Amino acid sequence: TLPTIHKLRQTLLRKPRSCHTSNFKPAPRSFKVSALVQLIFKCVCPAFTPKPCSDQPKVAAVLDDYGPTNLAEGLTEHGSMDFTHQWLGLDLPLTSAAAPEASTARPAAPRWPEPDAELLAKAKAMSPLTYVKPGLPPTFIVNGGSDHTVDPSQSAELKKALDEAHVPNGQYIVTGGGHGNFSAEEQQKAMLLSLEFLHAHDAIN
Repeated sequence: TLPTIHKLRQTLLRKPRSCHTSNFKPAPRSFKVSALVQLIFKCVCPAFTPKPCSDQPKVAAVLDDYGPTNLAEGLTEHGSMDFTHQWLGLDLPLTSAAAPEASTARPAAPRWPEPDAELLAKAKAMSPLTYVKPGLPPTFIVNGGSDHTVDPSQSAELKKALDEAHVPNGQYIVTGGGHGNFSAEEQQKAMLLSLEFLHAHDAIN
């Protein structure tokens, strides 16, 4: 219910953080799952951690909202190709093949160059799937079943890898959902399930 969601949100926002918070901005009133991810991951990855942070807390849980998990595969995968190349920002689309002269003809979709070994290695190094192993924090996945930005198979791969590594996990697939922008009802359900997962695994009180 909405009161339950509000209570859990406030509990999470009040949880103490042992790391310096000079760069930590207050959560907006429209607090969403993406903000939960930011809060839980604060001071986790050295690349995004301010130098003063030396007393980093243990990661309690992970929330993955329709995120890419295998960038190397995404470079050639239908449904993730444009997003992955643009996100990596390592090359530009090739010139499209000449379109028919008819004014009503639709232009051909941009094509990307074949990834070389260096790009594939970099993509693998940046892929969350590369680092799945036993002992990781409980992980909850939310993704749309018809996501054309990050192919749903990316979330399925992560779920499979977590299962094989015996990492506690859960998943909620929004039937017919895209890359976020779910209906209000689905957003509420995804939020509630995420918070219930965090509560069940003692990530929040």
